[in-house]
Amino acid sequence: TIKVNTQWTQLLGSELGYQNTFWDYSQSGGNTVAPFSTPSYAGLLDQIDNMAWLNLTWQALPTTVLFVGYQYEQDNYTGNEIIAPGFKSDNRDSRSQYGYLGVKYNPLDNLTIALKGGIQYIQFYNPPTTVPATPSTSSTTPYVDFSATYTYLPGSYVQVGFTQTRNASSVVGVPTASGQITEDEESSTVYASVNHQFTPKLTGSAIGRVQRSTLEEGQFNNSVETWYSFGLNLAYSFNQHLSTEVGYNFDDLDSNVPGQNYKRNRAYIGVTATY
Repeated sequence: TIKVNTQWTQLLGSELGYQNTFWDYSQSGGNTVAPFSTPSYAGLLDQIDNMAWLNLTWQALPTTVLFVGYQYEQDNYTGNEIIAPGFKSDNRDSRSQYGYLGVKYNPLDNLTIALKGGIQYIQFYNPPTTVPATPSTSSTTPYVDFSATYTYLPGSYVQVGFTQTRNASSVVGVPTASGQITEDEESSTVYASVNHQFTPKLTGSAIGRVQRSTLEEGQFNNSVETWYSFGLNLAYSFNQHLSTEVGYNFDDLDSNVPGQNYKRNRAYIGVTATY
């Protein structure tokens, strides 16, 4: 992620940003013999996502910043597998355009409230040429990003938030009579986290998240999936450039789609170098 913040005048500023996200799943080589194709995780979810945005900010009050923004997102699937009869990975490629208004409010020195709301226009522009009845599709949905952060001690804070947006799904299903598969899902997410600094070098955090998603289009259109997630993390800084961490995450997916339910436990240890 790269951001450039500029204060053009005492009141007017801007934020220009770019973010790239890359997914590469190790499970590949799904069965590509239609109509009984069994796609792998790579075929379903390997992606390159590019996002760019521009926000214009206005210092309305000493404690209040207003902003208006535009964001463009390009999501390309790179698995190159058959994921459903007549459909390959890249037939779910999409472009999204976001328009939004927002406010950042600091009622107290240690409390920040941020709200961004608008619309997301998404277009699935690459339908399969082998299924002529399948047109490119598009839709407009609400887009919301809210967060509140309270710092109760230096280096220690509590954050709560809510997001509403479209995101990728591992569900595809078989094409319907209209030639559609599941394209993605619309998700509402509530989260809360605590970050506590035990010593100047030792920091701990806990985060909980609940995401309710509704599948869009295809065999499982309007089916609901609910994802529960909880994580714990400890990080120790040796100096300003080098740190290490250890953590644990638990995920539980409750889905109306057969075969999608799972529970997952992950433990990890890592090193971070910063320049």
